[in-house]
Amino acid sequence: DTDFRPLLKAYVELGCVGVGEYLPNLPLDDPLNMNLFAQVQEAGLPLTFHLAPKVGGYYGMADELGLPRLERVLRAFPRLTFLAHSQVFWAEISADVTDAERGGYPKGPVTPGRVVELMRDYPNLVGDLSAGSGYNAISRDLDFGLTFLDEFQDRLCFATDIAHMEQHLPIVGFFERLESEKLLPAETLAKIKWQNANQVLGLGLA
Repeated sequence: DTDFRPLLKAYVELGCVGVGEYLPNLPLDDPLNMNLFAQVQEAGLPLTFHLAPKVGGYYGMADELGLPRLERVLRAFPRLTFLAHSQVFWAEISADVTDAERGGYPKGPVTPGRVVELMRDYPNLVGDLSAGSGYNAISRDLDFGLTFLDEFQDRLCFATDIAHMEQHLPIVGFFERLESEKLLPAETLAKIKWQNANQVLGLGLA
């Protein structure tokens, strides 16, 4: 029942436009998280979260195969924009993912899975394509990836995760290919590359 409102208000006044990356190693729907989510929703801020396969030995909130806790949270806070991130989330883009694979970067053809279902059912779920996990999800099966990017073009955000000089960013080359080979319309790519983030974060860019 901790009141985070004064802290959230102070950060908003300092110019902060979101919360995250949020990654306590607790069950996703733990009461401690639910209390904070309610107040972040009240503050009107989006929240980027990291998922882990279990409690113990990981960073990130824990959810089981099939993401039942994530669905519970999405349903509980319909006005809170959740930016989803990490291997555990993106591995569930395919229905055939196993417990052994969900903490990594599964390869091969995609059979639309829980990520697709949840994004169809919950408009407050936004996909953060950063890091190897987001890139892997949309590139491992190009035909599926193009369909996915097209269907959710209004709720996917290009991103790079951690930025440093020696970081390898395969997602940059992937989007350059999408553009140069005209694999998706320019309007769709513009939404994913910057317009969606501009809207979610309220940056006011034109």
